[in-house]
Amino acid sequence: MDEGIRLPDVSEIASWLNERCQVERIRLRNELAFIQGDRARGGPLREDLAAALKFRLAAIDEHLKGSSSGPRPL
Repeated sequence: MDEGIRLPDVSEIASWLNERCQVERIRLRNELAFIQGDRARGGPLREDLAAALKFRLAAIDEHLKGSSSGPRPL
């Protein structure tokens, strides 16, 4: 992994408020975009880091989806 990029644990993500999730989601998406841009210009693949970022982004999306669902009408 790249030591310059901080990757949160799934348990850490689960404890975040929605505002923190939004901020971290943007940060991780930017990191993923930089990796994809480097790869498009012939840079290293860094597939392990890209996969780790996608996994965390999916965890954040699930957390946001779960916390936005309030009580449902009968």
